[in-house]
Amino acid sequence: VTCVQFCKEYQSVNRILLMTLLGLTLFALPAFAGEQTVISKDTVWSGEVTISEDVLVLADVVLTVQSGTKVTIKPSESTQTQPEFFFPLTEITVRGTLNINGTADSPVTFAVPDAGDDMEWAGIVVDGGALSFSHASLSGAAAW
Repeated sequence: VTCVQFCKEYQSVNRILLMTLLGLTLFALPAFAGEQTVISKDTVWSGEVTISEDVLVLADVVLTVQSGTKVTIKPSESTQTQPEFFFPLTEITVRGTLNINGTADSPVTFAVPDAGDDMEWAGIVVDGGALSFSHASLSGAAAW
């Protein structure tokens, strides 16, 4: 194992531990009625999509993200999916199905403008649902 490999694995383990501790702490807090978008019927995202609040994909619902879609995240610390939430940061919670259909020539991106290496949003949280993806990138997120 090289030093670079060890450092990357160490950072990954630390991030997972941090998010686990954060998640356990959040479950002990009272629910906050923040903003959210609930996807209650099959939906397709394409082109430019901006998320400025939590997104919840309900059970038995499919959200499809077409190739070439650019999802811009505008982070917020006051959005929590109800009736419970996993993170105080903006998140996409999947209880149904999320299909991300990027291609090599036309990938899908989920990004926070000017995010750097910091965790700017929670990311994609699969909560009893399903996630399939190809040729997709996610930046500035705590979880994939």
